[in-house]
Amino acid sequence: MKRIFFAPVADISQNSKFSQTAINGISIKGKHQKVWGVISPEVTWNRLKSGDLLYIYNKGFIVYRATIESKFQDTSLSEKLWNPKHKIDGTILFYDKIMILKDVCSCNIDFSVFKQLAGYKDKASVRKFIELPDLGYTNLKEQFGTIEKLEKNYPQQGI
Repeated sequence: MKRIFFAPVADISQNSKFSQTAINGISIKGKHQKVWGVISPEVTWNRLKSGDLLYIYNKGFIVYRATIESKFQDTSLSEKLWNPKHKIDGTILFYDKIMILKDVCSCNIDFSVFKQLAGYKDKASVRKFIELPDLGYTNLKEQFGTIEKLEKNYPQQGI
C-alpha cells in the first residue's frame, strides 16, 4: 500500500521556492527534476519509499499532490535551493532530505478530511513533514477503500 505523507509549504505563489523547484523543476546532474526538501526525523524519512504519496499543505488545504520517485539527502544542494536554515535548540537544521517528485498536480482538499480520518484534533495542521498515522489508513480503507477513491471527490489538475 502507498504510504501517505504531508509537508507544509508557506508560499505557493508563482515566484516561490516551492514553485521554482517542485512545480517548474530544476536540473540535477543534467536531468530535469521536480524536487522538494524537508526537515525530517530519520524514522519518518526512512519510511518514505518510491511510489508513496506526498500531499503539500498550505493554510488548511492540501494544495498539491505528488508521487515520490526517489529520495536522497544533500545539505549543500538544500542550501543552494532553499537557503533558509532553521535553528532549534542551537542546532542548525536544513531542508536536506530531498524528494524527487513525479505526477505533481494541484488539488484543493480541505485538510479536515484527513483530520477526521486520522483522529486529529480540530486545530491540527501540518507544521512539519509527517506521515498519516495508522488510524488514518484504517479509516481511509473503511470509508473510501483507496486514496484514489477519496481523491475522486476533489478535482486535480496536472502540472
